[in-house]
Formats: sequence, C-alpha cells, structure tokens
Amino acid sequence: MVNLQEAMGRVGFPLLVPDDPPATIYHDVMPSGGAIHMVWAADEPLPAGDGDIGVLYSQFQVSGSDGYFKTVDDSTVETMTVRGLAGFWIEGAEHYLAYWDEEPPIEESTRLAGNVLAWHENGVTHRIETRGDLDSALALAESLSTP
Repeated sequence: MVNLQEAMGRVGFPLLVPDDPPATIYHDVMPSGGAIHMVWAADEPLPAGDGDIGVLYSQFQVSGSDGYFKTVDDSTVETMTVRGLAGFWIEGAEHYLAYWDEEPPIEESTRLAGNVLAWHENGVTHRIETRGDLDSALALAESLSTP
C-alpha cells in the first residue's frame, strides 16, 4: 500500500485522481512502469454494493496502441463516450480485459465480479470496476483530474 504522493512518483505518467481519493492505494509493477489501483470500501461514500470493496479504479500504461481489448461471455457491452473519449461499459456475467504490455497479451479478469467502465486517455488505460451502476461510474470518471 502506498500514499498518493508515493503513487505519483512510482509511475511514468500523470495520475488522474478524484476530488476525495481513497486511503487505500496500491502500486503494481508492470513491464511498462506500473499500475496504480485506488480502492474504496463498500461503506465509503461512493457507489458500491454488497461486499468489502465497492469500487476499484485502476490506471496503467501499456505498450500497445490502444492498450486493451475485451472478452465477454453473456455480458452486455455498451460503447460510449467517457471524458470525451471512446470507452465501454461491461455489465453482467464474468468477463476479462486483456491488454498488450508484452507478448502474449496479459489477461486481467474481473476482480469484484462487478461492472467495468474502461477507456484509454493520453496513453493510459483507465478501468473503474464497481458493483454500482453506469451513472455512478461515469460520475467518478468525470470527477478525475491531475493533482
């Protein structure tokens, strides 16, 4: 676990942060520099659901052009605009995102059995996984800014 200042120093890209970031922030090492994961507990003031974790917001840089592709079984995928950019919302059954950081692509399965809002912005892939709904995830995405 790291604090926000440490997280900003551990990756080679500017982080996007909500107005009130969570206390729980993790750094994962990846070939292209790392990923930052912000975790809100289900009882924190963000859209959530049952269980211990309400929202997981991840951001990471990958070497591929747009960074990710999706595979879905019995889920609904809706393409949409997120922060003025192309993105998508996955809702329903288990799914995974795969991203190119090296060959072969790295698969990242659903962590919360939740819904996912994902987009690629300024060379960084962003993923909000939540038990909340699309409007809640979009509101969180729109609240993000560079500290």
